[in-house]
Amino acid sequence: GGTKKNPAKRKVSKNNNHRYLTTSKIRGMARNGKITGFTSRVRLKEHFEKHVAEINKASGKNLSNEDSYRKEAISVTKEGRYVPKMHAFIKRISKARKNRDGFLYEFVGVDVKTGKITTLHIKTSRMLKKKGARVAWPNK
Repeated sequence: GGTKKNPAKRKVSKNNNHRYLTTSKIRGMARNGKITGFTSRVRLKEHFEKHVAEINKASGKNLSNEDSYRKEAISVTKEGRYVPKMHAFIKRISKARKNRDGFLYEFVGVDVKTGKITTLHIKTSRMLKKKGARVAWPNK
């Protein structure tokens, strides 16, 4: 005979009270347009001011206000690839200046409890690989 598992040690209860959203749930939310904004207006404002210049420079886009920044983050969740280890969506935008850095990616962090966006900024292939993401490298 086998041993019975202790029900108190289960991570997920039968009534689906998850502490965190699953990877498939987050991917589904993005695909269906349910990831619609940042965790707060304050966080949106802070991250817009902090990252907008680097995003405009790397992507050639002109994100001129918080709303355009928010819409760009939402588009990355829809078009990009989800990396569960980083709780983020990534989307390749261009080749990095230095060959050793690979490509530049737009990076959108997601709160795994709420499914809301936490940040949008730029990361290189090199940075993403260090964190365990599988990313492309340009041909030499």
